[in-house]
Amino acid sequence: MPIGFVSIGAKRSIRMNTAEWRRTKRRTAGAAAALLILPYLTYRALWGEPMQRGGLVPLAAILVVLFFLYAAHCFRILRRSRTDRREWMRFVLVSVVVLAATLLNFASIYRVVGLVPPSQEVPPAATQPPICTDAGACLYFAVITWTTVGYGDFTPTPAARPYAALEAIVGYMFMAFFVPTLIYATNVLGRPTEDPAELKPAAISSAQES
Repeated sequence: MPIGFVSIGAKRSIRMNTAEWRRTKRRTAGAAAALLILPYLTYRALWGEPMQRGGLVPLAAILVVLFFLYAAHCFRILRRSRTDRREWMRFVLVSVVVLAATLLNFASIYRVVGLVPPSQEVPPAATQPPICTDAGACLYFAVITWTTVGYGDFTPTPAARPYAALEAIVGYMFMAFFVPTLIYATNVLGRPTEDPAELKPAAISSAQES
């Protein structure tokens, strides 16, 4: 075998090993971030005391970072010509984690800004409707707003209306990324490839030896 082919194969193998190491590094960082963020958001949304208005800044920052990272992950999958079963399952798991984190994030926000409870729960002598910050009600409202069902039992307060509108927009944008990426990843699941850049080093070595 000519030396040139061996050097080209070695360079490709090194380049692919480096790319695989970078992908593994990104996956490890993403898993570590999920292990840190999800428990925090769960505590803030369900058990922790409602934060002050200043606490909305880190929640908004988490939301923005999650959305851009998820969009980048979808674009990386859409650029590939094939996926394997493990990568397909990883995408579904990432989508579920991002969805749960987003709903918990908005539930935490509604606990800060409050909701207007149903009219039958308001005392007749009340001049102004009470503000509901119950954890279960806020999580329920976050899910209903995300799906844009809008039963009308709980309604946002004036301070919560911008966040309710933002959640509806984020929900549409999330589905706009999730559905096409899932369909594409399913269609190219296990598809064979002839692109040397996507072959494993062992496959390249056997092809060169032959």
